[in-house]
Amino acid sequence: MEYFGRWYPEEPLAGIVCYSWLLDPQLAEYLRPDSNIIRFQNRFDLLPYLPQEDPAEGDRELMRLGLHLPGPPGPFTEQDLAAVPQDTTLQRAFVEHLRAGRHWHGRTGMLKAWS
Repeated sequence: MEYFGRWYPEEPLAGIVCYSWLLDPQLAEYLRPDSNIIRFQNRFDLLPYLPQEDPAEGDRELMRLGLHLPGPPGPFTEQDLAAVPQDTTLQRAFVEHLRAGRHWHGRTGMLKAWS
């Protein structure tokens, strides 16, 4: 908010919207409350979830942007999951979540600028 006010004072700013895998509330099931991801999430109010046409789209987004690994073009296979390193909590959570038959989701949030 300070950045926009300083560099674009002529533009009124009502809020900031973010769409990201980082805002998936399911991450809180796996990460510590004081982790940077959860602290980032806590700055936003989530908008209602709108399902993607392809349920694996959020999985591929987290794999590409969060784990920095190429995702498969189609559904994940056990071979895809076995290839994911298991060195970090996020890597382990990613695989555990998918093996449980669940999916990750990109979510949209509004920055809590006024609280």
